[in-house]
Amino acid sequence: MGCLVILQSGFKEILLLDGQQRLTTLSIMILAMLKYLEELAEAGLDADNNTRRVKHLQNSFVVNTDLVTLASRPKLLFSDDNTFFQTCFVPHPLSTKNATEAAGQKMRDAYTWFLSQVQERFGRTEQSGVRLAAFLDSSADRVCFTVITVNDETSAFRVFETFKQEASVMPLMH
Repeated sequence: MGCLVILQSGFKEILLLDGQQRLTTLSIMILAMLKYLEELAEAGLDADNNTRRVKHLQNSFVVNTDLVTLASRPKLLFSDDNTFFQTCFVPHPLSTKNATEAAGQKMRDAYTWFLSQVQERFGRTEQSGVRLAAFLDSSADRVCFTVITVNDETSAFRVFETFKQEASVMPLMH
């Protein structure tokens, strides 16, 4: 999935300097899958197991729960559009009333598209949740990022410049 450039900003926190769009897209896809599993459970289709799958996905990909306070915090924060993302997508996606900014509208559109694709691909049967879970489990094992950790923003700038220079001298392959 390419490189993620991160700045370690604390013991438990990192600042993502490059890779926001890829992680945002993956997060929106996961949130659409959560909504789909919730819909299956509400329709009585393997309701107990699909409810358990929702909790598992939320804990794996969407929120961290503090061991001491038991408060949930989103795993993904943004410098831009964070309020929109947290309000509209975590924990229950797709609040159209806040989708006024262009980036917010694009996130909402992406969410709607992913949800329709998941619904179309997996249908509405007793086995739909199992099939989605198997797909996600096998896909998650194949997603790989190269992570570059920098100590300060100056180092990050050097990483970006190196990428830019290498990209400009690489021949295009057909």
